[in-house]
Amino acid sequence: MDLYLKIYGIVMLLVGLYTFMVVSLNRRHFRKFNPKELMKDGPLISVVVPARNEEHNLPRLLDSLIKQSYRNIEIIIADDQSTDRTPEIIKEYMAKDSRIRMISIDPNKPLIKNGKINALINLMDNSKGEYVLSTDADTEHHPDSVAYSYTVAKNHGLDLLSGIPRENCKSYSSEVIAAAMMFTRIFIPIFLVNNNTIPGATFAIGQYMFMKRDSYYRTPGYKGVKSSIDDVGIARLFVECKLHYATASINRYVTCYMYSSMKTAFLGVEKSLGDVVIPTIGNFLPLIIAAIALLHLAVSPISAILALIFFGISPSTLLLLAGTMLLFLGWFIGCRQDGWPKSISASYGITMFMTCIMFFHSFYRNITGKGFIWKDRKVISKPSKKK
Repeated sequence: MDLYLKIYGIVMLLVGLYTFMVVSLNRRHFRKFNPKELMKDGPLISVVVPARNEEHNLPRLLDSLIKQSYRNIEIIIADDQSTDRTPEIIKEYMAKDSRIRMISIDPNKPLIKNGKINALINLMDNSKGEYVLSTDADTEHHPDSVAYSYTVAKNHGLDLLSGIPRENCKSYSSEVIAAAMMFTRIFIPIFLVNNNTIPGATFAIGQYMFMKRDSYYRTPGYKGVKSSIDDVGIARLFVECKLHYATASINRYVTCYMYSSMKTAFLGVEKSLGDVVIPTIGNFLPLIIAAIALLHLAVSPISAILALIFFGISPSTLLLLAGTMLLFLGWFIGCRQDGWPKSISASYGITMFMTCIMFFHSFYRNITGKGFIWKDRKVISKPSKKK
């Protein structure tokens, strides 16, 4: 037991140090993307939005887009075979603002890709702007959102800029699950990823993708995205084509209302796990190892307290305690910077535990070929195969 505790303590200290370092360096890196002045005049920018049954989200989104300080924009909404009032709402806003137009996805044509990607293919082909901002229907934009992305892209010579928005969920249960996306924030060294030339090491957020239109057509585009996850897929294609991309923190400019309940949060996060994380890790044994490691991180606060109670103050318990505190501090700082409430910032153990559950459930749906249901459509992910 003492040997196990010592190993556990050393591993937790290394993880805690790594996490704290990554969060600190990512935070410093994101400051590079805070321009002193915003460019509010320039070429036409197309804002494109795939929408399927978004009657509750579209008014909030469109109200925020028509108030943009960067005025030279066109707003194109793709009605993706909605069964609610989505097309009627779009037409109401078209009557208010001539910059808004709608395209309809033909239900008689087979999907080229999974729903959202198919809509994005059509949106890109119908856009006219020198730059294109692809955003989701469940987002709300600060008046300087477009001006910010244009300024950063111009200042840094970017072909693609992705942003990490502020997530706003309706309940603690949905937020604590959605916070699983913080794993990318605290474990991925974005300060290195933004300069990498390895497609598999890219990181992007589909809720906010700002790209040069000409650069997009130098890649295979969304037609070349092999998975159902559009953001990571298109970013990888940009890197494969030697184009410059970056991910920035944009919680000051964009808020996303992605998950309205614990169920939608669970389904959404596990879909991402099933389409990106699990295929990357590979076979069952590495998945088991990864899940066990995640469980150890989740219970580390309880383990540290129990170790102090049963084994007293010793080098092993102090290592475990120090590692746990550093991990918690890194998680807390990262969450607060991204706009998560304090209750979520202090709940990393619960988030990690729930991520383990989604991890295995997603793997099960992968290997059985059951896929995932999203926006009333079945999304099939390929089972993991040993390479």
